[in-house]
Amino acid sequence: MADADRVRDRWQSLRSALGETWVFAALEGEQWRGAVETGVVERLYDISAGVAEAIVAQGLDAEGALRLDESTFDQIAAHRHAADLVGDAVRADRPMSTGLLKEFHAAVTSAQPRYKAVDQFGRAVQGALLHGEYKTEDNHVRLPGGSVHHYAPAIQTASEVDRLVDFLAAAADEHPVSLAVFAHHRLTRIHPFQDGNGRAARLLATYYLIRGRFLPLTVTRDQRDAYFTALQHTDAGDPLPLATFVVARQRDALLRVEQRAFSADVAASKGVAGIARALAEYAAARRDGGGGREPADRFADLGRTTEVLLRQRLERALEPFAAHGFDTGAHSYGFDLTQGADARALLGGSGLRPREQAVLGRIRFGVEVGDAAWRYGSVVLAPLASVTGDEPIGLVFEGAGTLTVFADARDEAELTAWLDAGIARWLVGYVRLL
Repeated sequence: MADADRVRDRWQSLRSALGETWVFAALEGEQWRGAVETGVVERLYDISAGVAEAIVAQGLDAEGALRLDESTFDQIAAHRHAADLVGDAVRADRPMSTGLLKEFHAAVTSAQPRYKAVDQFGRAVQGALLHGEYKTEDNHVRLPGGSVHHYAPAIQTASEVDRLVDFLAAAADEHPVSLAVFAHHRLTRIHPFQDGNGRAARLLATYYLIRGRFLPLTVTRDQRDAYFTALQHTDAGDPLPLATFVVARQRDALLRVEQRAFSADVAASKGVAGIARALAEYAAARRDGGGGREPADRFADLGRTTEVLLRQRLERALEPFAAHGFDTGAHSYGFDLTQGADARALLGGSGLRPREQAVLGRIRFGVEVGDAAWRYGSVVLAPLASVTGDEPIGLVFEGAGTLTVFADARDEAELTAWLDAGIARWLVGYVRLL
């Protein structure tokens, strides 16, 4: 949980530097983002990215929001009210209870009068949604492959939620991310409500995160597949992908809050002197141990981990060629760190502009083609500059004449997908040499 703790330290340093009033203003956009995206993730409604960003910036007073249909508008308002309820509960030091969980569900589903389901004969049905009340009928789900995903039977729901709440109380000293991951997954496994279980689970996770001095959990539409994949891994007994996903979303949220905190509309009333004081205090806190820059050796560890993953994915990608009788030849891999002009030259036209003394990592690889020809490529780990410093979270894949930027090298599921896409482009040039 070291990565999670660094994010928490940075967030607490930012809160200390800004003060609570400024922090709440900076958090406003994050709260609205969560209110919009939680419904998109659950496919309750569909909102364009442009309208979503307008709501993030201006809330439901945004012009685009006023043109939404009444149901969508009301559901976003309900989602925001539920998020505020979670924050109020933490500030009031309310312990988790079945009653509080039901309040979360009642709030987040208050604008949803009905729910859709499929009966035992495969027919689509609708029913009146009970807000803040447990299901009265079993709600198992038939998966696309035909198998049935079983949740707790309705008759056992109350006792299962009681057990969950008791367990979480007994485990109160565990790491907040661990509590959030366990609470989220276990609630979705019980599925205590007719509908709204995913939204309630994210609120429950957020309760434990902000109680542990983290940021709210926000899952956006472009993270939906990775989110459900992580949940599937947890269903199979491996909670690490979900924990990794939650920590990655903390980094996303912190970067957005940093950017909003020092944006023109939020910081205008503070004046240059006020902004400078806050930035200086924040930078000093990070320098003195409040979640500062990661040292080069950690960057090197990240690079070597990426190299191993790249090797695995590339060799798997070459298997079909070998199956068709092609000699994929020898492979070579190497990782090194570079700095200064050499580092900046590696990024070419990627759009990334590292600072003068930024350290970059490069993974060089090659595959032999025939007797004398080799097909080379490289992956560059580059720091992305934010208003507060450098984080080694950028990647550039060089191959087939293209450079692409990836957002987060520390989320293994997303990194794997990104490497696979880069390898696919690289293979185009490889095939030309066969």
